[in-house]
Amino acid sequence: MKKTVLLLFSMLLLFFIVACGSEEEANVDAEETEEETEEIEEQEPEEEEISDEELIIEVIQLNLDAGNNEDIDLYMSTLHSDSPQYDLTREQLTQLFEVYDLQYTLDDIEVIEITGDEAEVRLIQTTEKLAGPEFQDNQVEALNRMKKENGEWKIYDTEIIEATYLNDEDTEAAVTDGEAIDFGGGLTLTDHGYAADGFYQYVVGTIVNESDSTYSYVQVDVSLTDENGNIIGGTFDNINNLEPGQTWEFEALVFDDGVAYYEIVDIFGYDLSVFDTDFDPSHLEVVDHKLVSDDYYSYVEGTIVNEGDETYSYVQIDISLYDEDGNRIGSTFDNINDLQPGETWKFEALIFEPNVDSYEIIEISGF
Repeated sequence: MKKTVLLLFSMLLLFFIVACGSEEEANVDAEETEEETEEIEEQEPEEEEISDEELIIEVIQLNLDAGNNEDIDLYMSTLHSDSPQYDLTREQLTQLFEVYDLQYTLDDIEVIEITGDEAEVRLIQTTEKLAGPEFQDNQVEALNRMKKENGEWKIYDTEIIEATYLNDEDTEAAVTDGEAIDFGGGLTLTDHGYAADGFYQYVVGTIVNESDSTYSYVQVDVSLTDENGNIIGGTFDNINNLEPGQTWEFEALVFDDGVAYYEIVDIFGYDLSVFDTDFDPSHLEVVDHKLVSDDYYSYVEGTIVNEGDETYSYVQIDISLYDEDGNRIGSTFDNINDLQPGETWKFEALIFEPNVDSYEIIEISGF
């Protein structure tokens, strides 16, 4: 009996030792497996973050893809909602896609600078007609200003640097580019050319007032002809209050199709001093003013109150317009008749120029 118990005890002891040994080996194996797993996890490379430069390029490429697919909602999703041309762009795209089938190609792109939540990108884009009425294929070099919105990069605005037409019959100037011409009175044309922004075409140029007088009004007139030299239309641009030594970068919108040549036929200016020389604007208080946009246009709007005791037969407010670099790119004005004592005038000066970043009220005149 003792032998049996002893034998049983010995077997149990042996089983316990073997079991403990197996458990210890299992623990060692488990620890080694965990260490190996940790080593493997440590060796796995972390996913690289996509740089701002790559994200910016993706947005611009998505913008072009949306244009090629005529997907307005996708196109608008690449634009910053605070862009001055945001609402107008949707309207223009709707009209453009209804009339044309265009192909957009990104030829080159360079992220020039990234500063915080803003960036500048230079790109070269080719636009070619696949279907639709007459259209001048073109290659445009442009500068995109990007801004972040809710943590994502968006296109805020675009400045056209240079446009080259790819059609066999490019639009040429009847007046040689770069030739400085004095049109009289010290109004000198220093440069000019033909430009496009993907939606519209323009005759653009620079005029300098080299006289000693301020011109209350200056206008440039442009004649447009087809490839056979037939006049098919015209265009113009104007500005108010061009002071001595001041430079005006004009932009005359072209509405006519089939334009092969243009000629700057006249630049003239005159003084709109039909007003009383004793006019005193001190009683006309500008209460408020701001730059606003609707679905189609931009305006400078504000409020003027006649705090005097006399009625003004005529009042005009003149406003200069500037781009983001501070260059004067145009002007606008509004006027009213018979402004009574104590009466409030809510003026609204329409802006035709694109890319207006700021403005300045330069004069209130009248009689």
